[in-house]
Amino acid sequence: MLRVLCLTAVLMSAACHAFGSNLGKACSADQECLSDAVNWRCLETPGTGNPCVTDSSPHNTTCTCSPQQCEPLVWKPSTDKPKYLMIGDSISMGYRATVFGALDASYESVHAPGNNGNTNWGNRCINGWMPSPEQFDVVTFNFGLHDLAKDDQHVDVTTYGALLANITSTILAKVRPDTTVMWVSTTPVPTDPAEPLFPVRLEADVEAYNKAAAAAIARFPHVKTCDLFATVERTCGKGYSACNISKPGGPHYTPQGFALLGEAVAACIKNHASPPAAPPAPAALDVPQEAAAAFLFGVNTHYHQGLPGETEMLSKAFKIVRVDFTWEGIEKTKGEYNFTVYDGLLQELKAHGVRPYWILDYGNPLYDGGLSPHSTEAVDAFAKFAVAAASHFKGQGVIWELWNEPNGGFWKPVANATAYARLATAVGRAWEANGLGSEFLIGPAADGGWVGALQPNNWMYKVFELGVLKYFDAVSVHPYRSSTPETVIKDYATLRALIKQFNNGTELPIVSGEWGYSTCVWPCEPPNFTGHVNETLQAKYLARQWLSNRLADVSISIWYDWRDGCTNTTQRECMFGTVRAPYTGDATAPFKPKPAFDAALAIQAALDKAAQVTRINASTPETAPESDPNAFVVKLENDGTSPGLVSWLVQGAQYGTCDQVPSDQHEDCGFYGISEQECEKRGCCFQDPHAPGPQCFFRLRHSSAVVSFDLGDGSSTCFTTSDYLGRPLTTKVCAKQGHVELEASDGVVYLTAEN
Repeated sequence: MLRVLCLTAVLMSAACHAFGSNLGKACSADQECLSDAVNWRCLETPGTGNPCVTDSSPHNTTCTCSPQQCEPLVWKPSTDKPKYLMIGDSISMGYRATVFGALDASYESVHAPGNNGNTNWGNRCINGWMPSPEQFDVVTFNFGLHDLAKDDQHVDVTTYGALLANITSTILAKVRPDTTVMWVSTTPVPTDPAEPLFPVRLEADVEAYNKAAAAAIARFPHVKTCDLFATVERTCGKGYSACNISKPGGPHYTPQGFALLGEAVAACIKNHASPPAAPPAPAALDVPQEAAAAFLFGVNTHYHQGLPGETEMLSKAFKIVRVDFTWEGIEKTKGEYNFTVYDGLLQELKAHGVRPYWILDYGNPLYDGGLSPHSTEAVDAFAKFAVAAASHFKGQGVIWELWNEPNGGFWKPVANATAYARLATAVGRAWEANGLGSEFLIGPAADGGWVGALQPNNWMYKVFELGVLKYFDAVSVHPYRSSTPETVIKDYATLRALIKQFNNGTELPIVSGEWGYSTCVWPCEPPNFTGHVNETLQAKYLARQWLSNRLADVSISIWYDWRDGCTNTTQRECMFGTVRAPYTGDATAPFKPKPAFDAALAIQAALDKAAQVTRINASTPETAPESDPNAFVVKLENDGTSPGLVSWLVQGAQYGTCDQVPSDQHEDCGFYGISEQECEKRGCCFQDPHAPGPQCFFRLRHSSAVVSFDLGDGSSTCFTTSDYLGRPLTTKVCAKQGHVELEASDGVVYLTAEN
């Protein structure tokens, strides 16, 4: 299901559809154009002759979101001296001569081209300013005066902090571990100047933006700070109106002032540029080697650099991120690999406590015409690419997956079990030969047809039969279905049996690498797919999916997808997200959540506290005293204590006739193209395929039932309750001699024992 990523050379867009979507949109500042990967600058509308900012009109609405090219650094060092890169606005351009002169004996220095503007500019252009980042021994950088100015480059303080963190992360990912990286604080502006500053800049804003910068930089202990704000304040005093080193009418300085600043920067570099200790590698996460090991719950994404605030929001609900690690994007010249994009992504994920799960996938035009590798040269080249990737990121806790859905449309030209097994064998052998046994390699990431593929002579059966399991640390599958999540439990049992059959009687962990439910609405194009629901049911299914996987000892559960791919609600592929497109432009709330996001927050919090989960037999009035297979009660335990329970009903019993179901309440009971006989076999209603809504739909169903169960401890424990979104309920449930009764529905209810 992971689609080809939408990339530009500079920045990932909010979603594929957002490319160019802001063109012509009226704006007054860059803040309003941030969500577009192409039209990211607020500029004078061509042909109007009106500048965006004037003394009388600081917010000229003739300005529009427009494209602008980044000027790359073109520089050929001419000496063997250490190299210094300066990045910054016109303040840095004013003091660079002093800095370069003071360091001339020790460094060969260069400034990024021109005035480097605001953080929007820096975030888009940083890659072009560092074409050979490994050559730099020192990098200093500054942004702020353009961000806080009340003009077309304005970026609010929250977004500024988020963008600055992205820039810092990118720089650190690109340079050597021993490179000195230094943030230079923004200099003051007069508090009550004799001549008004144009554009408007306020001293209170300088302090606020420096505070935001300090918070952003604090996330990166490897980065030093050179405090030019304090340098000016020591000379001019706090809150000055005029100063002999400051020019009137703007933020700039006299030659003496720039010399003072340059001397301060040179001193910072001299004091801090001895090679610092490399930042420690992140603590290796406990990779699940057995079914009973750590369990992780995460999400698929389609970005390699998050928009401001995006990864921070994601990390609140998801602890692991699955994304393509494309061969074509990394090896553009045979035998040469550029991991820069993923270096930055790793830093971004690490900063938010999110684990990377990267898919080694897809063809490369350099080999076999871009088809999936099948020639000896292409197979060997892919294995070398995989080894180079795992070696580069060794010890960083990356989970590596071999391909995405090779039993479906992502193996070109057609799925081929023998060809995939040959590739897996080549990668596995190269993995072992290069000492990568500690790196986690999984596969085959089979698509939603994997259950049928378990039959003899089908795709997965054949792959297993060809001996690939000895190279994998876990088996990954994509359990898509139109039925309820709980139906997967028996499918996992079938898969485990096949794994043991072809792995010398030994089990391997199972990973649910991709699985979700689309919230597209009728006609839900393309129609010949399954698994679309409304937003409420999507949220309920997310929690039940993760709980079903946990009950089945599935080590990793990855929901598809993080955010909707577009705003067209009839497009099935667009509507799998837990948050809505497009980007809001607000780094504190970058996307509007769907109920599924809140459901992920709630279930993640519940499962984080549970080292063990156990299903308790439960009955309903329809089955009592026998247990009801549709009634789930799960005890969550940690070190022998129970932090609580989770209960839900898979679905209430159906009742009534098909014509009693309102047309706007038709709930999908089968796939498009299902036969009338198969639909009725499911106990559901069938209608003409040309009629609105699903072709096969449920009759009316009871929405809830009383679920009864025993705790087995004879206690009178009372529980507070909350719903599937984590919202507290007024209902309190108390056991009577260990027996509990509660009203359950298709949304999970969390029960927390009172102290």
